[in-house]
Amino acid sequence: MVISLFRSKANKFDPFEMVVIGLSLFSIVRSIIEFLYFRFYIQQDDLILKSGFVTKKTISLPLEKIQAVHIEQTWLHSIFNAARLSFDSAGSEKIEVKIDAISKAEAEEFKNFILHSKPDSNIDADTGLTIDAPEIPQEQVLIRLGANDLFRLSISANHLEAFLLMLAFFVSALDQLRDIFKLEYNQFVNWVYSQSPNASAGWLVLPVIALMISVIVSTVRVLIRYYDFRISRTPKGFHIHSGLINIQEKLVPFSKIQYISWKANWLRKRMGIYLLQFHAIGSQGMNEKLRIKVPITNSSMIPLLLHQYHDPLPVQDITAVHIHRAFVVRMVLMYAIYPSIVAGIPLYYFFGWKVLWLLAWITVVAISRSLFQRRFRLWMDENALQIRRGVLGTTELVLRWDFIQSAGMEQSIYQRSHDLATIHLHTAGGTVTIPYITLPEAREIMNYALYKIEIRHIPPSSG
Repeated sequence: MVISLFRSKANKFDPFEMVVIGLSLFSIVRSIIEFLYFRFYIQQDDLILKSGFVTKKTISLPLEKIQAVHIEQTWLHSIFNAARLSFDSAGSEKIEVKIDAISKAEAEEFKNFILHSKPDSNIDADTGLTIDAPEIPQEQVLIRLGANDLFRLSISANHLEAFLLMLAFFVSALDQLRDIFKLEYNQFVNWVYSQSPNASAGWLVLPVIALMISVIVSTVRVLIRYYDFRISRTPKGFHIHSGLINIQEKLVPFSKIQYISWKANWLRKRMGIYLLQFHAIGSQGMNEKLRIKVPITNSSMIPLLLHQYHDPLPVQDITAVHIHRAFVVRMVLMYAIYPSIVAGIPLYYFFGWKVLWLLAWITVVAISRSLFQRRFRLWMDENALQIRRGVLGTTELVLRWDFIQSAGMEQSIYQRSHDLATIHLHTAGGTVTIPYITLPEAREIMNYALYKIEIRHIPPSSG
């Protein structure tokens, strides 16, 4: 269709047009074949999916292993009243099975059938014994965002990120329009400057326009992503519904949550707004847009969401572990002073003493790493650990010891000379790093983590 609109008046197709038409036809034929040879059904308590014409593929997924069913509805799905189904299974680090398009009603029926096809149970992480699931209402709504919540999220969003996106789009658009309308970058700037009543105001118009557009872009992004957002607690996990154009319904099984974190930038922290993230199995390699984040507009909701996993630690009653001051010196040397020296020598021949502006970079790194070192806190008890870190904003996380799969301790030459070490705690949902703590503290954490890993694999005694 695009070729027919923009091709020249010549009667013959050129080779490029033939290639585009050929690839389009191949894509259409391939999609038709995939549609005709795609089947899914349930047989003897297994979900079976068959696909392929030349290379046939069969996937068998036991219903008892399916822990979550996700429903996603893009704008194109909405036109046809369809939806995309995807399934999470126990022990899987990614979504194994996906049905790209079935009717919305069938998707809901299929989801309800699969999730209620087996009895609810829970497994004690320490003993490995099956215990009765806690009495939870079928679906209890915990958080529902209203217009006021969306507004607060919008004004406290990362406007710098929106500004950079807008700037990239604006520059790209000017590149395209320059050849068509003979438009130059300075013409737009001169026009804005000419609209100002005086010279001093001319330099203020562009930043004000950029700020206004950034706020609008941030508001639109928040509205599209978190419109009609609600999170509910079910017997199996957290059910999340959100979206204006792309509507998503996801279930986060309790058994798949490895650890939970919540963060806020400088402004959101003062407004009591946080973004809480469930670090579930497989989330470490997941695209940032697909990670499950929950907007919290009232800090009192954080303990409620953590309760099913582990309550926040009583940090006021626990002695905190701090990062050693040597961390700041090392970071400034490695990421500021050494790179500035290496880059400054050749740049001096081109820019002269202007290379002294590199001192600004050294200052920024020194201040940021110093703030990080001063604000880092680690609290521990026998069941979990909690970390608080950040520079301008704040990030906190809670990790249960029994979800740690492996632990490692590393020491650089610099760390060995100062009796320091860095700990890496690996889970199926990501790695938690504790940098530059004293060697006795590092050994204590390592020994306890390894102890919890070992006892988790000891089978319970029959007596």
